Amino acid sequence: MEFCPRCHTRLTPSPRRLHVLVCPRCGYEQAETDRPRRPPITRQVLDDRIVVLTQDEARLRVLPTVRADCPRCDGQRAYHWTMYLGDEEETLIEVQVFKCTQCGQTWREKG
Repeated sequence: MEFCPRCHTRLTPSPRRLHVLVCPRCGYEQAETDRPRRPPITRQVLDDRIVVLTQDEARLRVLPTVRADCPRCDGQRAYHWTMYLGDEEETLIEVQVFKCTQCGQTWREKG
């Protein structure tokens, strides 16, 4: 997202010219190729609660794995989490959800 250096309004693609960004307020134009490229995502601690991850770290799976038989590929390991289903009027039902680590098949079992 780019902003106009004059009036700080967000630049939008020009309807008449390719690869040109235009300020809808003051008419400033900027070629798209002149935009500075963002640096690659790196791990930074911005404060005590916010952590920015690299793209490799973002692909990590943080769910616990358990021994479970996949109904599709006969895999032996699956990610596991618990969900509670029901309304406020009904009693909640605990459901165990599994996702195979090999093929990605998801299934659930009542607990």
